[in-house]
Amino acid sequence: MRENKTTLDLALFGQRCRQKRGKTSLEEVSQQIGTLSRATLHRIEQGNYLPEIVVFLSLCDWMQENPVTFFVTQQFETLTNYDRLIGLIQSDPSLTQHTKEILTKLMELVYKGTS
Repeated sequence: MRENKTTLDLALFGQRCRQKRGKTSLEEVSQQIGTLSRATLHRIEQGNYLPEIVVFLSLCDWMQENPVTFFVTQQFETLTNYDRLIGLIQSDPSLTQHTKEILTKLMELVYKGTS
């Protein structure tokens, strides 16, 4: 099964913040914006920190960027409950191979019927 998931591209957002700041100090920019600390701005610029929505929107205003610019949609595979259970059964080191086979057959009957 395929699903789409939209997320904030933290790396791009952090990069754009850093580019916009240029040689201006973290302290000065955080004071200009007023909704974040110097430390928070630094973490955002590193590209691995998810800011609160108020901070995100304040930075977008400061950068004069549309917030939508920083969202990406990715497609990914999702597992069914059946696939998850089979994976758990097969990877459980406390079960014997025989037990794994029996449980797998049982899950096939439960999820897929006798056809």
